[in-house]
Amino acid sequence: MTGDLFADLPGDGAALEPTAPQSRHPEQSEGSQRQRSRPSPSEATEDSSAPSSTGGTSEGDQRAEGAGPIPFRALEFDVVPGVSLVEASAGTGKTYALTELVLRLVLDPAVPDLRGDGGLPDLRKLLVVTFTVAATEELKTRIRRALRLALDTFEANPAEPPGLVAPFLARFGATEEAREGSTQRLRRALAQSGEAAVFTIHGFCKRVLERSAFEGGEPFAFEFTEDAERLRQRAARDVWHALAAQHAGLGPLAVAAGWSLDRLLEHAGHATRFDRTRVVPEADTLGDALVAVEAARDALRAAWDAESQLAVVPEEFYSRSEKSHGDLAADRPGLFARVAAFAAGDDRHLDAVRATTTETVVDAISYKNRSGPKKAAEDAVTDPGFLACDAVVQALDDLERALVHAFVDDAGAAYRRLKEGAGVLTFDDLVDRLDRALGEGAPTRAALVRSIQAQYAVALIDEFQDTDPKQYRIFRTAFENRPLVFIGDPKQAIYAFRGADVFAYLGAKADAREPSFTLDTNYRSAPRLVEAVNAVFERLGEAGRPFVYDGIPFRPVRPREDAEAGLRGVETEAPLVWWSAGDLKTNRRGEVSKDPARRAAQDAVVTEVCRLLNDPAVEIRDERTGGWRRLAAGDLAVLVRKNQQAWDLQ
Repeated sequence: MTGDLFADLPGDGAALEPTAPQSRHPEQSEGSQRQRSRPSPSEATEDSSAPSSTGGTSEGDQRAEGAGPIPFRALEFDVVPGVSLVEASAGTGKTYALTELVLRLVLDPAVPDLRGDGGLPDLRKLLVVTFTVAATEELKTRIRRALRLALDTFEANPAEPPGLVAPFLARFGATEEAREGSTQRLRRALAQSGEAAVFTIHGFCKRVLERSAFEGGEPFAFEFTEDAERLRQRAARDVWHALAAQHAGLGPLAVAAGWSLDRLLEHAGHATRFDRTRVVPEADTLGDALVAVEAARDALRAAWDAESQLAVVPEEFYSRSEKSHGDLAADRPGLFARVAAFAAGDDRHLDAVRATTTETVVDAISYKNRSGPKKAAEDAVTDPGFLACDAVVQALDDLERALVHAFVDDAGAAYRRLKEGAGVLTFDDLVDRLDRALGEGAPTRAALVRSIQAQYAVALIDEFQDTDPKQYRIFRTAFENRPLVFIGDPKQAIYAFRGADVFAYLGAKADAREPSFTLDTNYRSAPRLVEAVNAVFERLGEAGRPFVYDGIPFRPVRPREDAEAGLRGVETEAPLVWWSAGDLKTNRRGEVSKDPARRAAQDAVVTEVCRLLNDPAVEIRDERTGGWRRLAAGDLAVLVRKNQQAWDLQ
């Protein structure tokens, strides 16, 4: 929710079904514009007090103050060979800081890395890598605007220069001679801004493979496809048809169990996303697992008698809640008859077996201050018929594991064959090929590193938390003994569903020079919300491990000094509100059932949204005018886990 009020609906003990990870491909646009964390260079023209990370004490002074990251200041940052790490939480101005660093590299004659003809900077020697195509375009635009603003300022030498450029004018334009030299450097850089090397990781890999084909040992030309999903789907269908043809009975069982092709593809995606991933636990061969299912079915057929099963637990002891217990409460004779049908070979009734295990039967027994249900539960967990249902369900779980193992192995090989047959490369292939060419002991490594370093003298890697181990190896090897600056949010490195790899980040942190750096001011969020979030995480203390790994602590940030409240007229003054579900009914284990919890959360959100939108006193500060206006639906954000939950709320 925009402004001072932030509502979070916590879990209440219910075990939620895990949502299948939705990977965001690095080449895809984010779909919604990011709120700008600092004024853009064009905005800084009108605002001479724009935030800046250029001032402050020198890096040496800061280093002497103690361990831990020190605030990043572009003018004081030592541009030296090796890995430098800048930790930047959301809203702290990564793009602004990158723009400042580019200005520093262009203007500072003491930084020789970008030096070209005549001692002037060659912007083409600077590599900037970010995560999405949209972000590359934004960075190019920001850099070009910053160079234009700086050039205009150095030429005019105004008494009150724009905030972005003011520290640079003071440092590199103190005299007429210095301003003239800086003006020449800025003119050269601006003329080359259209050729600036700002890429996504895949764009960078593609450029290197094309321009250094000989050094990299790759073909001089190859066909590139952005439609990898079509090939992956085709490979999956081929593998599934082959497995179903090889193993009689697999197809009907898979349909009855709900093992769809999409679900198998999800497993394959999880297994292949990272290096050295294996599927666990281990499984029998698919053939052996199918034999075990049929053996369990035979045992069920021998143990199950629908009429006799009705007498194991007397009818009066069963719960009457159809919503909670389905046919065990509504139609036990029909349910038990369907179990017999499955035992006789009709796979369509597999769901009846799953509904009639010892666990589900015991859970359906009603305990209302009577001694009889306890004896009924003891009879249920020792009954041969219900135990035979347990064995079938276990055999089916084992079969699913075996199917996943077989599918993952075969689908990966089939996908590679299809790509080779079509003569195409995908995004991931670009990274794989460059990683192999730069690998330890690869005959192409030395020549390729020389070729890359001849093109690029300095590398700035944005959104580094989304980098995986292969990508990190590429940068670390290609820019060995060159300035290599990583900027990212370590807290987001835990999000594997985005392609991030926490161990790649921790590896980079171990390789980086000490101390690391941080952007320590949040320019986006309301000040009291920043303080509230700091307070929540700081309660954990140094040993709290809020993000699981020791190398990723929580570091508090400061709100911007001139920030103003963004929302007014709300009933609560607290910037962070936690809604409890303590009044919901719990089961005998003290847990809230999933469906009631979801309904309660949904009702609470709908009620709060309607209250805020219908209260004329609730106003939000307009970003364009700076004035106050009524809160609108587009100002509210509600986060959910699944698309269906979003549709239901709407």
